[in-house]
Amino acid sequence: MLEQRYYEIIVVNNNSNESTPIWLSVPDNCKILIERKPGSYAARNTGVKAARGCYLAFTDSDCIPSESWLSHGICLLDEGHSRIAGRIELFYKKSKPSTSAEIYEKAFAFRQDVNVKNGVALTANLFIEKNFFNKVGFFDEKLLSGGDIEWNTRANKVYKEIIFSQAAYVLHPARYSLSDLKVKRYRVINGLKNTRSILKILASCLTPPVRSFPRVIKNKELSFSEKFISLVVGYYLNIYGLKALCKRQN
Repeated sequence: MLEQRYYEIIVVNNNSNESTPIWLSVPDNCKILIERKPGSYAARNTGVKAARGCYLAFTDSDCIPSESWLSHGICLLDEGHSRIAGRIELFYKKSKPSTSAEIYEKAFAFRQDVNVKNGVALTANLFIEKNFFNKVGFFDEKLLSGGDIEWNTRANKVYKEIIFSQAAYVLHPARYSLSDLKVKRYRVINGLKNTRSILKILASCLTPPVRSFPRVIKNKELSFSEKFISLVVGYYLNIYGLKALCKRQN
């Protein structure tokens, strides 16, 4: 049972001038590390280097793991799988999406099941057998966005299997405003490091969200108005992304 097994919690404080408050009480099996280099992937690498266990479980600082998150993920690793991508479930400031940004997130954000079908996963909810991680290597610290996709692409060259778990889920807050979405899009644009990725983004920026249209229309969880709003916001973000990409090239 997981409760009888020793596990460690590693929290990495990234690119912050604030030290750990002396009054902060943490469990004996928790350590707080500091990584001065900006970027979540630099922080994750610092955490991996400090980890002593045979399994790694990643999540983000704004995520809320379910009570059985760890046990479900660990059980699948115990079965011999090397990568487990868990469900990422959105929650909103109110009981349901109330802004255009939240509606867009409901339609497009954190589709971990879709990611797994494409052979990748987000580190907001990812379990990895540590020996397998070592074979693949560390996250690319030069990337401020998309490093989890880049790592999983390398991982597929070692072993392609990746399992999606509905039960090992975490909660993630939906972005509330268009400004939040623009910050995310800008970070993605500036995280691109090769010509192929830039051209792919450029192509999506120059056209309406045609490729997304069938998926959005078929989504039974969205009302008609939510489908319309999410597609309009998607097109707006494409235009914003094009401007950000042009600015980067200059």
